[in-house]
Amino acid sequence: MEKTSEEVVGPLDELERNLLEQALTIWTAIAHCCSEECGVEAEKLVKVWFEPMASEIERLKHLSASTEVNPEMLKYYKAAFKQNWSEVVGPDRHSPCFTPPHECYAGLKHAYM
Repeated sequence: MEKTSEEVVGPLDELERNLLEQALTIWTAIAHCCSEECGVEAEKLVKVWFEPMASEIERLKHLSASTEVNPEMLKYYKAAFKQNWSEVVGPDRHSPCFTPPHECYAGLKHAYM
């Protein structure tokens, strides 16, 4: 019985570790993009735009204390988020819909807090 249990639990534990590593890596890339490209902490943006997710982010951080990000995956996601951001605001950041991050955050903070 113990051997059968380990055959089931072992792969599930491995899957859980892999998913946690992916989630932490993606969150790290998002946080990097928010601070580098937008000039705002990712947690603040989550709180303003999708507050129910803030507790899940905190939970992820707590669960990830023993997990490290995947460096290759992090590099990929950082580049992907930067590319997507450039497509939204334009490579020179002069898109007509672009508002400087500090003004955008101030407006959001005023509207929602």
